[in-house]
Amino acid sequence: MSNPTLEQPERTSDLRICTRTIKVGRIIRVARSGSSSVVPFIRLSGKWLEQAGFKRDDHLVVCVGRDEIRLIPQTREAADVGEE
Repeated sequence: MSNPTLEQPERTSDLRICTRTIKVGRIIRVARSGSSSVVPFIRLSGKWLEQAGFKRDDHLVVCVGRDEIRLIPQTREAADVGEE
């Protein structure tokens, strides 16, 4: 597995936004019935997550749209996501 690459950092007020490129992998899921299927798999790890405000043991809200996934720490702001 290769390390994510950084692309064109931008500045937005005091928040540094870095784009990372990762590869969607695959894993095999085995059901209780014994049947199995191959499904997409995304793994995120690194100190950059903590620098972005994601701490160990935090809970996240995962918002999934067409060609988009957003990870939001479960706070009051996350409760406002449904109001967009």
